[in-house]
Amino acid sequence: MYTQESRTKKVAELMAQLHSSSLVLGMDSRETTNVVVNGGGAQVQAGDISDGAIAGLAAGIERLREIKRSRMEKVRYDTVAVDAVEMQMPPRQLINFVSIVGNE
Repeated sequence: MYTQESRTKKVAELMAQLHSSSLVLGMDSRETTNVVVNGGGAQVQAGDISDGAIAGLAAGIERLREIKRSRMEKVRYDTVAVDAVEMQMPPRQLINFVSIVGNE
């Protein structure tokens, strides 16, 4: 499927994606590699360019994408909920609400 050179390149690309996704989510990329990839059942060791390592990294990246999607859905839900509350509140209550929510 992959040559030695293409495997090395693919693993490097996947590691860069994993690192980038980790940063976007505010996670430590080294910890993410251990938890998300190795915790997912595929053991990936430094220098490992096997099919299993490539699949493990790809699966880890997909798990991070799911975490990102989940967080974005929560933000969307919270935004809609806040908008609904804001539209029903008198201005004085809205100011109190925003100051309370802003402190959490």
